[in-house]
Amino acid sequence: QERPVWLEENVEPLKDEDGEIYAYAYVAHDQTEQRARQMQVEQSLLFLEMAQTTAAMGHFNLDPATMTLTLSSWVRDQLGLAEEILPLAELMDFIVEERREEAAATIAAAIVAEDEFSFETIFRNVDGRLMDIAISGVAIHNHDTAPGRVHSFFGIAQDITAERSAENALRTARDEARDQLA
Repeated sequence: QERPVWLEENVEPLKDEDGEIYAYAYVAHDQTEQRARQMQVEQSLLFLEMAQTTAAMGHFNLDPATMTLTLSSWVRDQLGLAEEILPLAELMDFIVEERREEAAATIAAAIVAEDEFSFETIFRNVDGRLMDIAISGVAIHNHDTAPGRVHSFFGIAQDITAERSAENALRTARDEARDQLA
């Protein structure tokens, strides 16, 4: 039965005692199963990216050893970043000034406690628009190489601007209704 295959091919020269090439060896390894698994992972990542975009959310990974973030495409798009890796200190520049200290303290406390975290803050996106963002994360422990130590923090960031706007509109309507009744 015929089937397509993915091959890894190598051609190696065969040399005699004097270093002269007298033949070539052709070696092919069937990589079909590995390629199929790779394609499944790529498809899963594509679905993840599509789901995150639809949900107005992205993910990140914080390496506490280097204090760098690896950002998903949604997060990078919101901030106008091309690079996947960003120093944590540079991320603070995107948080509105009156919220930076609180956000930095929350992140620092999570790193020290090696624990989960959750907070809301306000970012200025690539268009200059303010975005209410809910950020939460969990500590990822590396039990193989450093038992009990945190390897990284995995988290999500979600745009909750529409929800906050709706809450504010409801509060305003409630206050206006109270004023009219008074």
